[in-house]
Amino acid sequence: MHPDLPDRTRTSRPARREAQPDRRLRAQTAPIVAGMVAALVAVIVYLGALRGSWSFGEVLRDPAAEFGHPIYAGFVSYLGIAGWLIAATVTALAVAVRPGTARRLGPVCLLSVVLLLDDVLLLHDAVLPRFGIPEMVVLAAIAALAVAAMRPFLPDLRAGRLPGLLCALLLLVASLGVDTLLPSGDGAALFVEDMLKFAGIALWAGFWAQHVTWLLRAR
Repeated sequence: MHPDLPDRTRTSRPARREAQPDRRLRAQTAPIVAGMVAALVAVIVYLGALRGSWSFGEVLRDPAAEFGHPIYAGFVSYLGIAGWLIAATVTALAVAVRPGTARRLGPVCLLSVVLLLDDVLLLHDAVLPRFGIPEMVVLAAIAALAVAAMRPFLPDLRAGRLPGLLCALLLLVASLGVDTLLPSGDGAALFVEDMLKFAGIALWAGFWAQHVTWLLRAR
């Protein structure tokens, strides 16, 4: 036996034993955080109902069941929300598995979460203006975040190496342009705007799902 083998064995085994508790701790972090989030939501729902801000049914039941809307009401919006959630989830997974991707994919994940919350809570056009924050200021902040998130990918976008991402961005920008320039009460404008937005979200989610799959498969 080579004389170095016993020494390597003795030094490597304790290192593995010391690393095991750390791995177990990291594995328990996500369930703990998820439990804390669930508890926080339960507290918010209960306190809001206690204050009379809403009833339990208004925030817990499906809107179609609670408010008598048709079952298809808002289904395109729900699909768009699912697209933002997919993009946020896969990029967060990539950052967790490959910490070296945090600089590139962390801002993408954050942008997807912000756009998800904006669609769910109507932040830029309903909630934040009530607190004195103009809609255009919110949109400008989101645009700045989008530019920062896309900056690491600009060389590849300019070279035409990321056509899926480029198409997603163009569709989303076109949707914002239609929303800004055309009358909001026009049914045709609403159709064009929301279909452009949905197509952009679908391409956004699909691109990042494929990108992360390739990234995690690469050795």
